[in-house]
Amino acid sequence: MFFVYFFSIFLSGLGTLAGLIVLIVGLSGSKAKTRNIGLIVFGISFVILVTSITLSVRATIKKVKTTFIEPFENLADSLNALNLDESSAPNLLEDNRDYLMNDTCTNKFIKLSKEESYKANPTTLDSYFTYFGSSEFYRLPIVYPFAMHSWDSRDYGILVNEENEPDIKYSTGKEENVIFNITHYNFDSKYILIKSAETQTTAENNKYIYLLYDMAKKTSKEFKSEADLVKAAKKSGYKGEIELLSLYDFDARY
Repeated sequence: MFFVYFFSIFLSGLGTLAGLIVLIVGLSGSKAKTRNIGLIVFGISFVILVTSITLSVRATIKKVKTTFIEPFENLADSLNALNLDESSAPNLLEDNRDYLMNDTCTNKFIKLSKEESYKANPTTLDSYFTYFGSSEFYRLPIVYPFAMHSWDSRDYGILVNEENEPDIKYSTGKEENVIFNITHYNFDSKYILIKSAETQTTAENNKYIYLLYDMAKKTSKEFKSEADLVKAAKKSGYKGEIELLSLYDFDARY
């Protein structure tokens, strides 16, 4: 089609130029017949030229729109259809382990967490047990309202009290940070055994403290060694595992 427009513009352009020359010759020589022929050729050729240019421009615009503009519009529509906007994108990155709420779930760790959490708060939401974070944010439930949070990696965690958050999955920032730089921990229904670093640095250059956290009283006691911590925990009635596990190990349990 563009080939036809090209020749139409080319030929009508030549006709317009030829008609103009004949018209000028006719006018200068006072030759009425020559003048009239030139005027007719010029008029017809000029109309064809303008029409050809107009149709060519329209065809070009349509081609550009079909080739470039519409594909991008379709791409935008597709992205909107997938709800890839700012509000919905995080949902694609959430770590929701809903299977932990199934009646057939036999995970003993989440079972302990459920039993003790419902004692502390009978209306504990499912998301407390199933929401394990999102992109660059990690979360591990303990016993309501406590959970372990960490950012970027699970090398260090923060013991967090979530009782002021109606649903931690949609946090409004009201949770309370309790203990920082936790590298290892374990728990039972009443206590959390914690190994905490003084700073977030390499393990060989770090110094650690050991804490026995009472979830009911929301208080902790500090010890110099893991052995002292375990001894005090047993004396207080701690009945859980005594091995302190990393956040990576705990995540693997679920």
